Amino acid sequence: MLSSLFRIALIVALFSTLALATSMPNDAALNAALKSIGSDESYQEIGALSNLREKYRTSYNSHLRRHQATQKEYASIEKQFRKAGIPTFFSLIPYCESGFRTNSHGYGTAGLWQFMAQSGRNNGLIVEKGRDDRTDACLSTEAAIRYVKRLKKDLGSWYLADFAYGMGELKVKRLIQKNGSKKISVLLRDPEFSRGTRDHFSITLLLAATIHPSKESDENSDTMSDDQNQTTSIDAIDERDDASYIATRKHHHPKKHVKSKKHKHEKKGKKSKKGKKDKKSKKAKKGKKGKKSKSDKKGKKAKKSKQSKKGNKHP
Repeated sequence: MLSSLFRIALIVALFSTLALATSMPNDAALNAALKSIGSDESYQEIGALSNLREKYRTSYNSHLRRHQATQKEYASIEKQFRKAGIPTFFSLIPYCESGFRTNSHGYGTAGLWQFMAQSGRNNGLIVEKGRDDRTDACLSTEAAIRYVKRLKKDLGSWYLADFAYGMGELKVKRLIQKNGSKKISVLLRDPEFSRGTRDHFSITLLLAATIHPSKESDENSDTMSDDQNQTTSIDAIDERDDASYIATRKHHHPKKHVKSKKHKHEKKGKKSKKGKKDKKSKKAKKGKKGKKSKSDKKGKKAKKSKQSKKGNKHP
């Protein structure tokens, strides 16, 4: 009974291994993975990756099996990276760094992302006696996201950020200055390029091309369609707004109304002119009245003086 079960288990393991072995990503999937991290070069143009499938087949199969065993845990980390706008390529780094184990410890490193103590502190983690946030999946992933974003900002591309994650930012900058190029094909060819970083990059590339090929291409197509829909919808809205604006302008300000407003302004102008003339005429009348009153007073005085003279003649 046990022997038969053991045979069945072996057959299942053999078939699963064969299935994994035949699921190596093709060139198109590798090109899509490279493009997702900002590479302008295709897989065929990078000579250092020419024997990628043969060289890393065993490690690739091992990490792929581990991914299948941790899909639920990985999904939450993948979601965090998507939300942060970082390529899903980076969410696969823990498989190469720690075998996707939160309790993994290396030479001064710990956790999924294998942060050094000081690197962890620099990225917001508490690393002290009795508490080590590097072993917390959620907190360490948030720190990794912050770190990768900073590397991308400093170096200018996602694949350079991945290189710097493996061997340090200063070394990547020195290699760029030495070779006078940022191309993957040039940097990987340099003998000073860290072997461990090259291995991690190559295996992560294989995993990304296998696990996310359709997702990456779907994201690109969705983004294109969303952008196209957005632009067309914006154009349509602009056209509607222009049309409604013109319609409201016509509705509220027809030519007749405009003319009537001009007439009103003209009438107001005429009224104001008339008012000014009326005021002037009133002032003139007042002036005449004033002159008349003065002459009348003089006449009255003259009459009185004559009467008084007559009185003197006839006492």
